Amino acid sequence: MPCSTSAAPGRGEVLEALFTMLPQPMCVFDDRRQLLIDNPASAALVGYRVEQLVGEFEWLLLPSDTPRWRRFLRDMHGTNAPRSTFFRLRHSSGDWLWAHAAAAEFTVGCAPLIAVTWKDCSTDLCEDPRTISPAV
Repeated sequence: MPCSTSAAPGRGEVLEALFTMLPQPMCVFDDRRQLLIDNPASAALVGYRVEQLVGEFEWLLLPSDTPRWRRFLRDMHGTNAPRSTFFRLRHSSGDWLWAHAAAAEFTVGCAPLIAVTWKDCSTDLCEDPRTISPAV
């Protein structure tokens, strides 16, 4: 059965409201790596306002992490398996945060989206990021 191009009325608004209320830092990306939804907890993690982050996201990444970030999101599409790894994010103070990213794909209408939750591991390491080998 083909996907319907029309979503239920208000479905997008309900989804956005749900993400906004979550205490866990979370972002939602489309298949072009554009940040569609950023919740206040995620914006607070990096010290910016939500409206400063929606759209292009890669400027927040340590430049050497950008290719791995692109592969991370690309490899999520078409899978039902969650994945996780670490990235370094630029805080508004200029500091770099070690952040654990856990991602899972979901679909709204016909659009495949990726939800990424973040955890700051700069002061309370989740795992030693230096032991993580770069994704191939």
